[in-house]
Amino acid sequence: MNLLVITLDGFNDVELTGVLSCLSRSRKVNFTYYNPEKSHVLSQYGTYEINAKTDVNFSEFDAVFIPGGPAAIALRTNQKALNVIREFKNLNKDIYAICDAPNALYETGIIDPEESYSSFPMYQDPIELKLNTGKNRNDNLVTNSNNHLITGRCASAAIDLGLEIIKHNFGEELSEFVSYGMKAK
Repeated sequence: MNLLVITLDGFNDVELTGVLSCLSRSRKVNFTYYNPEKSHVLSQYGTYEINAKTDVNFSEFDAVFIPGGPAAIALRTNQKALNVIREFKNLNKDIYAICDAPNALYETGIIDPEESYSSFPMYQDPIELKLNTGKNRNDNLVTNSNNHLITGRCASAAIDLGLEIIKHNFGEELSEFVSYGMKAK
C-alpha cells in the first residue's frame, strides 16, 4: 500500500511516529511525506524535521494520513492540502486522521455530518462540543466509520490507529502480529 502523509508545520510528533511505526512494522506500507508549500517541515515539539515532497502524483497513493497537533489549525485554511484530501475522498480512497485533524476535516466539509469519527475534544463544555462538532463525533480511541475513514482521538491513540489501519487493509492476523511487537500483547 502506498500512503501519502500530509505533514504541515507543527504536526504532532507522537501521532506521526506512533502510526507510522505500526505501519512500518507491518512491512506492507510505503509512505511519502507531502507538504504543498515547503520541503522541510518541523514537528510540534521540534523533535523531527521531515523532508517532504512538494509535488507528487496523487494517483499513485491508496490512502492519505493526516496527523494532528498545531498542524491541524493550519490545515483548516490550507486549500492545497484540503483539496488533496477531498480528491482522496472523491475517489473513495481511505482517509486516516488523528487528534484535531478529524475536527479540521469535519469543519471543512470533508467529514460528512452523518459520519462517525473520533477526535480530540476541542471544547470543555459538552454543549459547546456538541454544537461545534459532528453529531456522531465520539470519544473512542479509534473509529472505523465506513471503511474509508479511520480516525483516532489523541496522541495516545496513535498505536491503536496504526493497528486499525493494518487490520482494515491486511487483516486481523497481521494486526495481531504487529500489536504484539508494539504492545507485547
